[in-house]
Amino acid sequence: MKWKSTLREALLIVLVAVVVSGIVYEIRPDKINSAKISPNSGSVSGLSSRGDAAARLPESEGQADENQNIREISLEEARQYFDVPGTIFADARHELDFSAGHIQGARNFVEEDQDAWLNDFLAETGPDTVIITYCDGDDCHLAVDLAEVFVLSGFTRVYYLKNGWTQWQKKGFPTETGKEGRQTAEK
Repeated sequence: MKWKSTLREALLIVLVAVVVSGIVYEIRPDKINSAKISPNSGSVSGLSSRGDAAARLPESEGQADENQNIREISLEEARQYFDVPGTIFADARHELDFSAGHIQGARNFVEEDQDAWLNDFLAETGPDTVIITYCDGDDCHLAVDLAEVFVLSGFTRVYYLKNGWTQWQKKGFPTETGKEGRQTAEK
């Protein structure tokens, strides 16, 4: 009957570990997945007629902290950003979906492969770069998840486009196919 006693002790240890980790998680200031999503905040209105890229970028409302930097963007606003040099469209879909078709000039960032691309991306990209993430489908969470990775990495102008690929195609906006833009560890 010694194994019953050992099993009871093991279960008690697991239970205590779960309770303690839950308490620690609740009191931590830097909880996982803590980015707050603010739908449709920020605007691209008032674009400069002279085409100055800096003048074309929207200003954040107030001083946003790390948890307020992810904002949903409308298709029209995303299309305006498409013409602003330096804007990065980040496709969060699987490599096969990206290769089959994506927003023209988009780069493919699969979150599960972030160890392969994140350090290089951080080294070559300024923190105030406008990044618009997208995936496909109304229920797709990959764009928001990828946007959160960018915010937690220090980027301050991160937007996500809900159902971005389908919306972009329906409007007939520029698209392309192929693997170019795929982010990997190899250069």
